[in-house]
Amino acid sequence: MKPDAGRIEIDGEAVTFKSQHDAIERGIAYVPEDRLTEGLFLNQPIRDNITVSSLEKSTHFGIVSAASLLQRARDAVKNLRIKTPDVTPAVATLSGGNQQRVVLARWMEIDPRLLILNGPTVGVDVGSKREIHELLVSLSRNGTAVMVVTDDIPEALALSDRILVMVRGRITAGFDAATVDEDTLYNEVIREDRT
Repeated sequence: MKPDAGRIEIDGEAVTFKSQHDAIERGIAYVPEDRLTEGLFLNQPIRDNITVSSLEKSTHFGIVSAASLLQRARDAVKNLRIKTPDVTPAVATLSGGNQQRVVLARWMEIDPRLLILNGPTVGVDVGSKREIHELLVSLSRNGTAVMVVTDDIPEALALSDRILVMVRGRITAGFDAATVDEDTLYNEVIREDRT
């Protein structure tokens, strides 16, 4: 979609993207809210779902190494604590939280500079939610810029340094997450005195 206004800058330089591939090449990864229809190839193996965006890491002289794909997927499963006996079953066999970890693993394989997540814990259990939050905080501490789009106010507070409130497509307020509380954010979201 063409933007109505504004610009994107990376390291102070304005950039434009002609395709998703352009954005990925610049180190931008996106995790959609609807992982089932937009984020995963449900009938494909866990291995393929993890490595599909970074095949070049396992390619030498134009030939993809199956052994390298397998090892990288197994490493990702271990690092993200994805509960599965192996990386060959279809990703559809996993629980919602583990499916979301597979999507995260895919994008972590490209070492993104910016990871954009839309509703990162929608439809996952409480334990998985906590682990995904810990992973995102760890990525941020290790230098990856993490942008979370969420309507879950406690999640916004748990994950953010800075929180921007958007209503009807416009930013209406900004807060330092360390100094704002849940009630203030909620009241900003439901405010009706906007023109």
